[in-house]
Amino acid sequence: MTSSVLLLHGGGLGPWMWRSLESALAPDFATAAPLLPGHSGVDGETFTFDRALAEVVEVIERDGDPVHVVGLSLGGQLALLLAASRPDLVDRLIVTGANTQGLPGLRFIRPTMRATLPLKNIGVIQRATIKRLAIPEQDAPDYLASAAATTVDSVTAVFEQSGRFRLPAGLGTYDGPALVMSGEKEPKLMHRSVAEVAEALPNATAAIVPGASHAWPLENAPLFAVTVRAWLTDAPLNLSDGAPRGLWARN
Repeated sequence: MTSSVLLLHGGGLGPWMWRSLESALAPDFATAAPLLPGHSGVDGETFTFDRALAEVVEVIERDGDPVHVVGLSLGGQLALLLAASRPDLVDRLIVTGANTQGLPGLRFIRPTMRATLPLKNIGVIQRATIKRLAIPEQDAPDYLASAAATTVDSVTAVFEQSGRFRLPAGLGTYDGPALVMSGEKEPKLMHRSVAEVAEALPNATAAIVPGASHAWPLENAPLFAVTVRAWLTDAPLNLSDGAPRGLWARN
């Protein structure tokens, strides 16, 4: 079994969000956490799944062996696309908050971003967001740098790409173990997405995290780390003495 884990961050975030998980997985697993396109603040660069998929495939093929893949939100959608298009590159799969149901009101995203994005530079808003996401103090500067790099174009592209994402064709060709999750507090469309993805995958477990929001890998990093390690090492996830605390799962 491969000991390499590819970590795909959420939209508007960055590789820094995985530091806690990388520490928890070391030294048993080597990790790679690429910066997804459209998140660097480079003028004119916006996110597309085609571009992101090509970059991720290049990262994996650099070493040549299949990897475990973990993805949150936009990164979870990308992980599903990778499993569907290149199942030979994916060993085990863990996704949380990967929407396959679409987002309503996408036509309003750009004008909304024009009106609200300047608020990202207001200190009280920044502090409230850092607190809400439970971002560790040492990661706060990186979060602020990620936020500063966003533009109306880059944020709009992320929302539009993510909001138009649907269950990838050929996802059923990936037959490796897949853990598909969402937080209990997420919208019902996220819960429906979990059911849809799990139904499409031949070897999937669907799980809901009680009391958790969309950003629970940040808000409850210890639980997420325990969950990931358990899934990668065949430890039990169902309600039992060995189950990660606060997680229920059903096959």
